[in-house]
Amino acid sequence: MTRTNTTEKKGEVLTAVLRNGGCIASYDSFVVGSSVVLRLNFCAKIRHYAKPQTVIHHYICAETEKYCFKIYIKNKMSYKYSICYPDKAEIEYRNNLISSDEVLNIAKNYPWLEQLNVMDNLDENKIYYNPSLDFNSVKDGKSFALTANYGNNKKLEFSLWYNRPKKVKVLFGLLGEKEKMSVDDVWSIDFEDALKYLQHFLNGEFQKVESLYK
Repeated sequence: MTRTNTTEKKGEVLTAVLRNGGCIASYDSFVVGSSVVLRLNFCAKIRHYAKPQTVIHHYICAETEKYCFKIYIKNKMSYKYSICYPDKAEIEYRNNLISSDEVLNIAKNYPWLEQLNVMDNLDENKIYYNPSLDFNSVKDGKSFALTANYGNNKKLEFSLWYNRPKKVKVLFGLLGEKEKMSVDDVWSIDFEDALKYLQHFLNGEFQKVESLYK
């Protein structure tokens, strides 16, 4: 597997792009997460201090619950994604925010076999990437990518690429540890299991995702 360096495009920096392996892109985006936390704290304070008067309490709580519900919906729309095509050098970025349910539907319904067939019909020197989808959480910068491959008997398989903050030792531990973004990959995962671990990622069950890379 060879690696191809890329440059910045539209303010978004690729963490890693892997020809015939996978493509993983990260985006600097923490505003949504911060604003949601602040607004939810504001909601909590209104609910707490509205207790002394019953009428006001009911009115404010009703309004607060409505407001919090809207923020919750906004919070769910917290993913964007990129697509790598076998026959295109440019990575396609879909920057409209989508929900976790939409992420799962996109991965389930993506034409993986069709794109692998496109790759099979290309000259080797004209293949840019294996078919890949990289889903990025704008709340914490973590991403999870699925890259399609052929296994035995041309069975659909995936490599899974997980990009997240990870503690690393500085100068062999002499200067302690620091946290930086790190990408790990695992190969030969069938479609059902690939979707299962994507669901763990979307549910915030990161320990289950990490178990893949031990």
